[in-house]
Amino acid sequence: MNYRIKGHVFRRLTNAIRSLSSSTAVTIRYRGVAAEVDGRCSMYRSHQGVTYRPDYGVPGMWNRKHALAFDVPPEGQDPPPLLGPDFRMLRQEWHYAYIPATLLEPLAQGFRQYFGRVPWQNETLVHVWVAMPKLAGWDDMGRPIYEEAVESEPQPEPDVPVLPPIESDTQSE
Repeated sequence: MNYRIKGHVFRRLTNAIRSLSSSTAVTIRYRGVAAEVDGRCSMYRSHQGVTYRPDYGVPGMWNRKHALAFDVPPEGQDPPPLLGPDFRMLRQEWHYAYIPATLLEPLAQGFRQYFGRVPWQNETLVHVWVAMPKLAGWDDMGRPIYEEAVESEPQPEPDVPVLPPIESDTQSE
């Protein structure tokens, strides 16, 4: 069986693999656990850290700009959204492709390092979902305009305590 990938999807997929493999801050989800990794590419061990938390979603990897999911959802359904701090700013469309597992080798190091194995361990072809911003149109300069996500409510300003004025320590004589 032959699998065809459209050019724009393949370009987005290879950009995502490149970005995720060299990203300093990335989240990796596998088997009900998410590993939030900071300082991954730093040469200083003191700058590197990982936080594990329960997270029951499809296996995937994402940073602020790119997301990949490695599980096959039921027919006709998109994979659940991968939530990152700035990832939700644009409306996303999910595209899928079957690709050779060797293309994902740069990402395998992260899965092995933080989970001991990769989701596509014994697979030759891997079903991968890649998130792409939904295109709304083009501006006058030929640059893409992407659809914004649902308007988020403005965050309230944190209550800042008002400090009393500082009294002078000098005494007049």
